[in-house]
Amino acid sequence: MIMPPSVSTRSAPLHSASGRVSVAHLDGVPETLLMTLYNRAVESRRPNPILVDTKAEQMVARLDYDFAQFGEGRLTHSIRAFVMDEWLQGFLDRHPNATVVNLGVGLGTQSARLDNGEATWIDLDVPEVIALRRYFFEEGPRHRMIAASAFDPAWMDDLDADAPTFFVAAGLLMFFDPEAVRGLVGALAGRFRTAEMAFDVIPERLSEQAHLGEAAFGGFTMPSMPWYLDYDRVYELEDWHPRVRVVARRDYTQGFRLRWRLLGLLSLIEPLRDLLMGTLIHVRFRDRNAAAPALP
Repeated sequence: MIMPPSVSTRSAPLHSASGRVSVAHLDGVPETLLMTLYNRAVESRRPNPILVDTKAEQMVARLDYDFAQFGEGRLTHSIRAFVMDEWLQGFLDRHPNATVVNLGVGLGTQSARLDNGEATWIDLDVPEVIALRRYFFEEGPRHRMIAASAFDPAWMDDLDADAPTFFVAAGLLMFFDPEAVRGLVGALAGRFRTAEMAFDVIPERLSEQAHLGEAAFGGFTMPSMPWYLDYDRVYELEDWHPRVRVVARRDYTQGFRLRWRLLGLLSLIEPLRDLLMGTLIHVRFRDRNAAAPALP
């Protein structure tokens, strides 16, 4: 059984004297969504951006928050969104009326970028985040928001386990204990018949830094991130459940090495890649007798 982490039930005072939307009710893990949002907005404003995200730009302009602490912005979150968009688009090409479940959605904008007019979008996050999200997104017949922990299996009961489903967990799983992460992935693999999942992991070194309070991005210190998995250990995910098959793995420089400059070249050295880079992972839930492509 998956035990859900604690979920805040605090009310969200989403207003400020400036007339902008307050995020004073966010702290800990939920506050990290603001860094993710800011980095996408900064990249979107650059010439020839990796990701165009005008919705992120609009939200940053409306939020009452000190985004300057994040500095000039980092590439990672735009690359992550770009790659996961690519994987999800492939799934939607095969299953246009699929259900897309975005776990720990934060202020993600994937539905605005990829909606095909047929898919159903489910945004799931803790109550204080969903309260904020409602300022910027509207529900409808094909777009639903759920205020819950991704680790509480009750939300799965409302989904059709036989319908094609794609799960996205961007910037979520590393904040939880390995046992909880393994339980969540196993529950999804065991329940949904035609499903895939995209998520990201951090290397062991970054997990250790976060544990010591030394993982800082600009003036923002990351919360503890206990789950990690280095690039060369990704195949171990297939031991978690008989239906978990790894389809692809990417580090953050693959396809973008010119933008990373020297770090992009250093990532070609495997020991350094494991120390410096997180990994983007695409898995498919299917029977063992089904053929799987080789890891790139």
